[in-house]
Amino acid sequence: MADRKKPTWKSQAITFLIFFVLIGMLLFRKQGCAGQQAAAPRPPDARVAEVKIERWHIQAEVADTPELRAKGLSGRAELQPGYGMLYVYETPQAVEFNMRGTTIPLSVAFIREDGTIAGISRMMPDDLTIIPSPEPVKYALEVQQGWFENRGVKAGTPVEIGPVPTASAEAEEPQSAPSVRTVMVGIAGQSVEAEVADTPELRRQGLMHRTSIEPGHGMLFVFDEPAEQTFWMKDTPAPLSIAFIREDGTIALIARMQPLDETGVSSGEPVKYTLEVPQGWFEEHGISAGMKVELPGLDLPLPGQSAPIEDFASPPSPGVSERP
Repeated sequence: MADRKKPTWKSQAITFLIFFVLIGMLLFRKQGCAGQQAAAPRPPDARVAEVKIERWHIQAEVADTPELRAKGLSGRAELQPGYGMLYVYETPQAVEFNMRGTTIPLSVAFIREDGTIAGISRMMPDDLTIIPSPEPVKYALEVQQGWFENRGVKAGTPVEIGPVPTASAEAEEPQSAPSVRTVMVGIAGQSVEAEVADTPELRRQGLMHRTSIEPGHGMLFVFDEPAEQTFWMKDTPAPLSIAFIREDGTIALIARMQPLDETGVSSGEPVKYTLEVPQGWFEEHGISAGMKVELPGLDLPLPGQSAPIEDFASPPSPGVSERP
């Protein structure tokens, strides 16, 4: 048997060095992961305004105070498509942006008081380079980098900014909530207790952010005039089935819609109503196209303005409308 040599001090030193390097790498990785988990999410009390650019809608957090504007989107781990931050200034003024403490790539649109875009710039994570507005502006809109370019939005494009909720208004009515109107919808001996969405605002909100819909419940969308309608599942995590219903009450089409899917589902013909229920409900009860829908609790005509295609969020192709 050969003699086993004792390890030299050099080999021991190398072994200890490798050991400490590995420990250091593990600690660094752990700290990095902890830093990502600690990234600031969207504040639960954030005020949101709807911003429409051509056919597309953006849910934008409102930054209308010096504190909110200074904070911006710093500390956020991600920003989903269709979301952003709207900076609101008291009067039109020259403004400057940089990306200090902001780890997600962004694009910013500088918007004049008349609602047209003065200029668009890209901003890289943690870049301290100052990005100035090309002229005095009333608003600035930050979104995921490339959002404007991917949709052909450029300087001169008009922007529609919905009502901007103020902190004082929310403080005055902290528990105010819209009343919900429901009707009983009958189909093939089955009943659905459906919330009524008969105004542009209610139709636009739809079942967004609902995590589940109880069996036997749903939402009935009512339009003033029959028109071809297209729906999508943006910001809707609950799987749904939808029935497009003609003015005479017969079902034109039934389709399934997957959670958060932004693919448009079209009625294919003019319809007066649509009914959303938990996914699979129609199939489970043997309900199909051509069957009659009974709306005994619905008094017509209903209040509310007409619901042209423009009331719904941006189509993926011309002539298609989508509910945000």
